[in-house]
Amino acid sequence: MVIGLLTNEYPTEPFFAGGLSSYLQRLAEGLLARGHSVEVFVSAPTTEHYEVNGVRVNRVAFTDDWGRSIAGRRLLWRTEGFASTLQRSWMFDRAVRARGKERAFDVLQVPDFLAPGMMLALKGRTPVVTRISHYGPLWDVAYGREATIARRQLHATERHQMRCSCGVYGPSAFLAERVARAIGTDVTVIPPPYDTGATVSIASQGRVPPELDDTNYALFFGTIGLLKGADRIVEVLPEVLRACPDMTFVFAGEMSRSVDGRTFAELVETDLREFHPRVRVLPALRHESLWPIVAKSRFVVLPSRFDNLPNACLEAMALSRPVIASMHASFDEMIDAGISGQLVPQGSVEALATAMIQFWRMPAGELDRLGRAARAALERLAPERTFPPLESFYERVIRQHREKRCPRHLREAVGWAREVVSLASNPGVSDAGAGSPSRA
Repeated sequence: MVIGLLTNEYPTEPFFAGGLSSYLQRLAEGLLARGHSVEVFVSAPTTEHYEVNGVRVNRVAFTDDWGRSIAGRRLLWRTEGFASTLQRSWMFDRAVRARGKERAFDVLQVPDFLAPGMMLALKGRTPVVTRISHYGPLWDVAYGREATIARRQLHATERHQMRCSCGVYGPSAFLAERVARAIGTDVTVIPPPYDTGATVSIASQGRVPPELDDTNYALFFGTIGLLKGADRIVEVLPEVLRACPDMTFVFAGEMSRSVDGRTFAELVETDLREFHPRVRVLPALRHESLWPIVAKSRFVVLPSRFDNLPNACLEAMALSRPVIASMHASFDEMIDAGISGQLVPQGSVEALATAMIQFWRMPAGELDRLGRAARAALERLAPERTFPPLESFYERVIRQHREKRCPRHLREAVGWAREVVSLASNPGVSDAGAGSPSRA
């Protein structure tokens, strides 16, 4: 198959730190190894193309002219963010059509996040598959974001992209079930491929920063923000650090803001002042710098409010590090409590503190046993197990498209336009809908 992958981030680009970036690189290189032809289209400051590990990467220039123009703001009810969404989708459509003159794509995979494949899905010339990486309304609740007109229009566009795609799938049953109910479209569950050997190899070649060389530490890595539960860690750290006087805790990742508007670096600086320098904050790091830090940690803490089989969890498990994570946030699908990690009730800071103290006091041999079990559990995501269901899904979608059994794109375009217009005057957004998850 000739497969096109659209994305807003990729490891070779300035926007490299997201989970979507890591997943897409594994996907692209894995599909290539299985004999498929794969190209990536990524939003970038300039238009050009290059090749990385055999995968052609097409950079698609995105300048946000629509969102900045006076006419664009008036036309789109001063919702500059929504104008940017439309322009990005239009630019991806144009780039894929231009490349399609040189080679025809059998299928295009797009993320739901920011709906970059909306125009391609609406036109329906090539079968489009949407992979869900988040669900906007849920994520906004976790981040405490205001439900502005622009955000409602964005969510509507993401939903309609899924509805007019030829297929929708997601990595976790947790999110697939919620999206299926919300958008009224069946969502197939296909776990992501993960090659533990590649992660271990890269981690073994790197070194931790000098300041962590002789330090025992527990670790959080990923986006440091409310969705991932970083505030919960900040809340329990005074109790945990007092109970474990030899513990250092490390945050590593891109910084977002807390509910009161402070960055998490500022939150740590003020709320955990008495524990400096036992609390360290590192920036977002590329894998070759991050994974040695993960491998040297005693354990990893990921108390997310919502999640979707996050890469941070998979990477920690691949490196034989036990993970403490939240129940009912997709971690349950990978971690067996007490066997390959620990699960704590959503929102229970008491249980989180208890688990962190227990793991820190746990003998090294017992932690290693949990870590080995975690890595063994990750074998269920081995490429030879996870790629065949995805390939079958692609083939089914291509066949349905050829037989003209994909969604009715014109009707969906009209419905999307009506919803976007109505949202300008109606603050309510309904996530009601039928639909069901299915397994590939």
